[in-house]
Amino acid sequence: MDWGYIFKHWIGTLLLAPIFAQIIKDTGIIHRDKTIGLFEMFPEAFQVGMMLSLPTLLLYLFVYHIAAESTLKTIWVKLIVILWTTIGISLTLYLLDAGLILPLGSYYIIASVICGLLLKIKRMPKEMVDSDNRNL
Repeated sequence: MDWGYIFKHWIGTLLLAPIFAQIIKDTGIIHRDKTIGLFEMFPEAFQVGMMLSLPTLLLYLFVYHIAAESTLKTIWVKLIVILWTTIGISLTLYLLDAGLILPLGSYYIIASVICGLLLKIKRMPKEMVDSDNRNL
């Protein structure tokens, strides 16, 4: 299974969410006073996002390992990763302040869905796995 997918998904989510937040704030889709523009403070948003997402990353590394070893189709593995990412984002923001889930969590969840669906997972061909289930 492609472990790079998890890290691309993680970094992509952390990079895209501040951009989405700024676009939504600047276009005025939602009232400007109810949105947070994270691109204005991108380095800080990225660093804080990395620190806060480490427990979620560890959780979905474990979940990805289990899903990757199964016979699930690639789309189901992606959906499982996106689901656990959404749960992790929501739980982290709830523990910080329940009021952050909607204005801040929605950007990260949207970024997670987009990254999760657009990135490709490379599966190992069956003949590349030996009888002990180790990659050759």
